[in-house]
Amino acid sequence: MFYLIEFTINKTVAVVPQNWYSDGVAYWPNYRSNNRANRAVRNAEEPGSDWETYDARILKSCDQYLEARQHLNKSLSCNTSDLQTEEEEEDIRPKRKPKAIN
Repeated sequence: MFYLIEFTINKTVAVVPQNWYSDGVAYWPNYRSNNRANRAVRNAEEPGSDWETYDARILKSCDQYLEARQHLNKSLSCNTSDLQTEEEEEDIRPKRKPKAIN
């Protein structure tokens, strides 16, 4: 099970596995890479002893990681391209108009 949570300190929203949340407190890894942190979430890794804890509240619970991510994307009211991981970013290029053939 995964939770869509809001960190109360800065009002940011994130997806965490059930084992990262307990009684209004959520663990968050101190990995340097966002990709590494996202992999830890997907795999529901056990929180490490050096992980930070933050006050948080549950916004929604979901059975699957992808379902929770979809709710996360819907809940964001800012520019989501800044928050997407490299895996989720799409290569968005403007389409070129075909040249007219004479």
